[in-house]
Amino acid sequence: MRRDSNMLKIDYEKLRAGDVVFCGGRGVFSSLIRLVTGGKNRSVKTTATHVGILVDFHGQILMAEMLGNGLSISSLEEYQKNKRRFMLGIYRHCRLNEERVAIIQKRIALDRRKTIEYDWKGILAFLRGEGSPEKFYCSEYVANVFGCAGLLFASPKHNKENISPEFLHTQMSRAVVAEKVY
Repeated sequence: MRRDSNMLKIDYEKLRAGDVVFCGGRGVFSSLIRLVTGGKNRSVKTTATHVGILVDFHGQILMAEMLGNGLSISSLEEYQKNKRRFMLGIYRHCRLNEERVAIIQKRIALDRRKTIEYDWKGILAFLRGEGSPEKFYCSEYVANVFGCAGLLFASPKHNKENISPEFLHTQMSRAVVAEKVY
């Protein structure tokens, strides 16, 4: 069986809930995200245009992510089947502990029950920092969930309404903030 070049061989034993998955894409929406978030001059192969959080569901590691239809939970294998997107890396925040993982897991479970919606207005108004406090785009959701667990990413230039996937990727790829799992 031939393995697709987009597929990352993942050792699930190394992953745990709370790890953050960064992805790039070749589609129109990924191009729009690169344009809006200042990544238009960066390589398609290295610019994060999507981000999700790993969750543990009865011993199975799954990815929670904000998609156009709202908060979604799926396997990493299922995610990688889309040929227009690819994984850039999986990171673990250096201050992630069992207590914070429990907070993250609980928050995502509650949000899944509430049917959290994607923030289309927020992604379009990214540069103005506008959006809905009840709706999220992918990186905004990750930053918000991590904030609930006491793990903040915001800097003076960024607030929770305009944190891009690439900004989070840059923050997480710094050794003092996180370790790269993949």
